[in-house]
Amino acid sequence: MNRETVLSWRRGFVLILSLFLASSLLMGCGGGGGGSGNGGGGTGTISGTVSGTSVIAVNGSGDIIAIDDTTGRTPDANGNFSFTLTGIPVGVNIRVYLVEGGGIFPVYFDTNGDGVPDTNVFSLSSVVTINLGFVDTNVAGQIGRAIPQNNPTGNPGVSGGTENTVIPPP
Repeated sequence: MNRETVLSWRRGFVLILSLFLASSLLMGCGGGGGGSGNGGGGTGTISGTVSGTSVIAVNGSGDIIAIDDTTGRTPDANGNFSFTLTGIPVGVNIRVYLVEGGGIFPVYFDTNGDGVPDTNVFSLSSVVTINLGFVDTNVAGQIGRAIPQNNPTGNPGVSGGTENTVIPPP
Protein backbone atom coordinates (compact mmCIF):
# COMPACT_ATOMS: atom_id res chain seq x y z
CA MET A 1 0.00 0.00 0.00
CA ASN A 2 1.18 3.51 -0.70
CA ARG A 3 1.49 6.18 1.99
CA GLU A 4 -1.76 7.97 1.04
CA THR A 5 -3.74 4.72 1.27
CA VAL A 6 -2.31 3.99 4.72
CA LEU A 7 -3.05 7.53 5.94
CA SER A 8 -6.58 7.36 4.54
CA TRP A 9 -7.15 4.00 6.26
CA ARG A 10 -5.81 5.37 9.56
CA ARG A 11 -8.06 8.46 9.38
CA GLY A 12 -11.09 6.28 8.72
CA PHE A 13 -10.18 3.95 11.56
CA VAL A 14 -9.71 6.86 14.00
CA LEU A 15 -13.06 8.34 12.96
CA ILE A 16 -14.93 5.06 13.38
CA LEU A 17 -13.23 4.39 16.72
CA SER A 18 -14.02 7.92 17.94
CA LEU A 19 -17.67 7.62 16.94
CA PHE A 20 -17.96 4.20 18.58
CA LEU A 21 -16.36 5.37 21.82
CA ALA A 22 -18.39 8.59 21.92
CA SER A 23 -21.68 6.77 21.34
CA SER A 24 -20.74 4.11 23.91
CA LEU A 25 -20.01 6.78 26.50
CA LEU A 26 -23.26 8.58 25.74
CA MET A 27 -25.30 5.39 26.05
CA GLY A 28 -23.49 4.55 29.28
CA CYS A 29 -24.47 7.87 30.86
CA GLY A 30 -28.12 7.57 29.91
CA GLY A 31 -28.18 10.14 27.11
CA GLY A 32 -26.61 13.09 28.92
CA GLY A 33 -28.18 16.42 29.67
CA GLY A 34 -30.03 17.47 32.79
CA GLY A 35 -28.86 15.71 35.90
CA SER A 36 -27.26 16.99 39.05
CA GLY A 37 -24.56 19.60 39.29
CA ASN A 38 -25.91 21.77 36.48
CA GLY A 39 -25.47 24.95 38.44
CA GLY A 40 -28.30 27.10 37.06
CA GLY A 41 -30.89 24.40 36.36
CA GLY A 42 -32.66 23.72 33.08
CA THR A 43 -31.20 22.86 29.70
CA GLY A 44 -30.77 24.52 26.34
CA THR A 45 -30.34 23.41 22.74
CA ILE A 46 -27.61 23.97 20.15
CA SER A 47 -28.32 23.47 16.44
CA GLY A 48 -26.69 24.18 13.11
CA THR A 49 -25.40 22.54 9.95
CA VAL A 50 -22.15 20.80 9.09
CA SER A 51 -20.61 19.26 5.99
CA GLY A 52 -20.88 15.77 7.47
CA THR A 53 -19.65 14.79 10.88
CA SER A 54 -20.43 14.03 14.49
CA VAL A 55 -21.01 17.00 16.75
CA ILE A 56 -20.14 16.54 20.41
CA ALA A 57 -20.69 18.85 23.41
CA VAL A 58 -18.60 18.35 26.55
CA ASN A 59 -18.62 20.01 29.96
CA GLY A 60 -15.65 21.54 31.79
CA SER A 61 -14.47 18.08 32.90
CA GLY A 62 -14.50 16.77 29.33
CA ASP A 63 -17.56 14.56 29.92
CA ILE A 64 -19.84 14.18 26.90
CA ILE A 65 -23.20 15.80 27.59
CA ALA A 66 -24.68 15.65 24.07
CA ILE A 67 -23.83 14.13 20.70
CA ASP A 68 -25.40 14.10 17.25
CA ASP A 69 -24.15 11.96 14.36
CA THR A 70 -25.16 12.98 10.84
CA THR A 71 -24.32 9.60 9.30
CA GLY A 72 -27.09 8.35 7.04
CA ARG A 73 -28.99 11.65 6.91
CA THR A 74 -30.11 13.35 3.73
CA PRO A 75 -28.14 16.53 3.03
CA ASP A 76 -29.82 19.88 2.42
CA ALA A 77 -29.66 21.71 -0.93
CA ASN A 78 -26.09 22.85 -0.13
CA GLY A 79 -24.91 19.30 0.68
CA ASN A 80 -24.83 19.97 4.45
CA PHE A 81 -26.41 18.11 7.34
CA SER A 82 -28.39 19.57 10.22
CA PHE A 83 -27.58 18.69 13.83
CA THR A 84 -29.22 19.31 17.19
CA LEU A 85 -27.64 18.95 20.62
CA THR A 86 -30.20 18.84 23.41
CA GLY A 87 -29.84 18.79 27.18
CA ILE A 88 -27.14 21.48 27.33
CA PRO A 89 -27.04 22.40 31.04
CA VAL A 90 -27.43 25.99 32.23
CA GLY A 91 -24.55 27.36 34.31
CA VAL A 92 -21.91 24.92 33.02
CA ASN A 93 -18.91 25.65 30.78
CA ILE A 94 -19.48 23.95 27.41
CA ARG A 95 -17.18 23.11 24.51
CA VAL A 96 -18.41 21.80 21.15
CA TYR A 97 -16.32 19.63 18.82
CA LEU A 98 -16.77 18.36 15.27
CA VAL A 99 -15.32 14.97 14.38
CA GLU A 100 -14.68 15.04 10.66
CA GLY A 101 -12.32 13.24 8.29
CA GLY A 102 -10.35 11.68 11.14
CA GLY A 103 -9.82 15.05 12.86
CA ILE A 104 -11.33 16.66 15.95
CA PHE A 105 -12.13 20.35 15.51
CA PRO A 106 -13.02 22.57 18.48
CA VAL A 107 -15.68 25.19 17.68
CA TYR A 108 -14.16 28.67 18.18
CA PHE A 109 -15.91 32.05 18.17
CA ASP A 110 -15.17 35.73 18.80
CA THR A 111 -16.04 37.08 22.27
CA ASN A 112 -14.59 40.59 22.08
CA GLY A 113 -15.95 41.74 18.72
CA ASP A 114 -12.62 42.07 16.90
CA GLY A 115 -13.54 39.44 14.29
CA VAL A 116 -10.93 36.92 15.49
CA PRO A 117 -12.17 33.69 17.07
CA ASP A 118 -10.61 33.70 20.56
CA THR A 119 -12.34 31.03 22.65
CA ASN A 120 -14.07 27.68 22.44
CA VAL A 121 -15.90 27.87 25.81
CA PHE A 122 -19.33 29.26 26.55
CA SER A 123 -22.05 28.85 29.15
CA LEU A 124 -25.79 29.35 29.22
CA SER A 125 -27.19 31.61 31.93
CA SER A 126 -30.76 30.71 30.96
CA VAL A 127 -32.64 28.14 28.91
CA VAL A 128 -31.96 29.18 25.30
CA THR A 129 -31.76 27.74 21.81
CA ILE A 130 -28.55 28.56 19.94
CA ASN A 131 -28.39 28.30 16.15
CA LEU A 132 -24.74 28.22 15.09
CA GLY A 133 -25.62 28.24 11.38
CA PHE A 134 -23.05 26.47 9.19
CA VAL A 135 -20.01 25.34 11.18
CA ASP A 136 -16.99 25.38 8.85
CA THR A 137 -13.73 23.45 9.34
CA ASN A 138 -12.08 25.13 6.33
CA VAL A 139 -11.83 28.80 7.33
CA ALA A 140 -8.63 30.51 6.18
CA GLY A 141 -6.25 31.18 9.07
CA GLN A 142 -8.17 28.87 11.43
CA ILE A 143 -6.36 25.55 10.93
CA GLY A 144 -7.68 22.81 13.22
CA ARG A 145 -10.70 24.85 14.29
CA ALA A 146 -14.37 24.87 13.34
CA ILE A 147 -15.90 28.34 13.00
CA PRO A 148 -19.68 28.83 13.27
CA GLN A 149 -21.54 31.20 10.97
CA ASN A 150 -23.37 32.60 14.03
CA ASN A 151 -21.55 33.50 17.23
CA PRO A 152 -23.18 31.73 20.22
CA THR A 153 -22.51 34.76 22.44
CA GLY A 154 -24.75 36.80 20.14
CA ASN A 155 -27.67 35.15 21.95
CA PRO A 156 -29.01 36.66 25.18
CA GLY A 157 -28.29 34.21 27.98
CA VAL A 158 -24.97 32.98 26.49
CA SER A 159 -21.55 34.16 27.61
CA GLY A 160 -18.05 33.29 26.48
CA GLY A 161 -15.52 31.67 28.79
CA THR A 162 -11.76 31.30 28.99
CA GLU A 163 -10.30 29.25 26.12
CA ASN A 164 -9.64 25.59 26.93
CA THR A 165 -7.21 23.99 24.46
CA VAL A 166 -7.42 20.48 25.94
CA ILE A 167 -9.09 18.02 23.55
CA PRO A 168 -10.91 15.43 25.68
CA PRO A 169 -9.85 11.82 25.10
CA PRO A 170 -12.24 9.74 22.99
